[in-house]
Amino acid sequence: MEGSVEGSATPFLPQASTPAHRGLHQPPGEDQKCPQDIWNNTLTEGGVFCNASWDTLHCWPATPAGRTVRESCATVFSDVPALLDYPDAVAYRECGLEGAWLWGGWTNYSQCLSVIEQQVTFAPEKTQAMVVSRSPAAGPAVEGRLRFGGVPLPLQEAVKVLGVEVDRELRFDGHIKHSAKKASHRVSALRRVASFLDRGGKLLLYKAQIRPYLEYAALSWMSCAASHTRRLDSIQRRALRLVDTADPPDPPAQFEPVSPLDSLEHRRDVAALVVFHKAQVQGVPHLAGLRQSPRVATRSTRTVLTSGDAVEVPRSRASQHQRTIVGRVARMWNIFTAAVPHIQEMSTQSVKLAANRWRLSKSTPLALAGPSHVLEAVRYITFIGGLLSLFTLAVTIFIFSYYR
Repeated sequence: MEGSVEGSATPFLPQASTPAHRGLHQPPGEDQKCPQDIWNNTLTEGGVFCNASWDTLHCWPATPAGRTVRESCATVFSDVPALLDYPDAVAYRECGLEGAWLWGGWTNYSQCLSVIEQQVTFAPEKTQAMVVSRSPAAGPAVEGRLRFGGVPLPLQEAVKVLGVEVDRELRFDGHIKHSAKKASHRVSALRRVASFLDRGGKLLLYKAQIRPYLEYAALSWMSCAASHTRRLDSIQRRALRLVDTADPPDPPAQFEPVSPLDSLEHRRDVAALVVFHKAQVQGVPHLAGLRQSPRVATRSTRTVLTSGDAVEVPRSRASQHQRTIVGRVARMWNIFTAAVPHIQEMSTQSVKLAANRWRLSKSTPLALAGPSHVLEAVRYITFIGGLLSLFTLAVTIFIFSYYR
């Protein structure tokens, strides 16, 4: 089955992305891996079709509009011999009626991945187990009872997934501490070679070798307490002081400080808004869990959707949950979309630039008051008012008793 084209238009789950094209044949660019013969020998007749396209795994031939092109998984993943036993497993793409690959040019590899997953073997000694519960008795209740391949799994206080450590209370304190330690060591290494570099070289080394440790998977652990994120901020300030240190040969009059970098919180907020735009506006499938319902205004007579792109903010009394990406970005999104019009028509790059400009106009740290924050403020004010009333009453009684 070599790039067979069928007329069915079966919906599919997108897995690998590639740009879509429409129109006449065009030679492959430097970023495309399709052989020249694919472009020369695909379609010779006129009409509307999707151009040949490379999706980082396979080169898909030009396909007439309204058709689905399929390829054997064994051909795409030639380095997986087990796929030869599954000749019916295919990957496929669908060409729309307008001559553009559907689903944003994504390819369905679900059948291939299902077969590959069956061939995966797990090593019990590399498997981690952790109990997440508010009850202290939950851990001892399952201790020694969890087995994988007949091997008992000891319970861990924290597990590491793709380099991010999370503990049994769903906190990332250990991960922040470890990241800060590694970044701090690299700042010390930068200090040892700083005398051999100019300011631009030191700044480049910071961006390439130190800041990635401070930002790795930042959207997953942005619910950390401010005391932990301030530790990362202090490392950036320490590095920037080292970058801004004048070189000994330079006279003081020629010293020009390096332009200040955006704060780490600023960069996290911009990244969160861009990801939320992909989920909320572009409808990227693997970000569907981040989508929020449009904000609904409830009145005494009817319930109507509010104008604009505002979304419902998840309600929670836990400050940690309010700092998570969903809780924080939902509040930021409502403020951001109120200040930036036509968000639905903007591309990812345009949203990134707009989010950066919007965030620069705000202070750091950014205070976002949600419904629970307002309720807590009202309760606090009420409590303080009650204390003042009691104090006033006590003073009145004391004065009355004294002068009586």
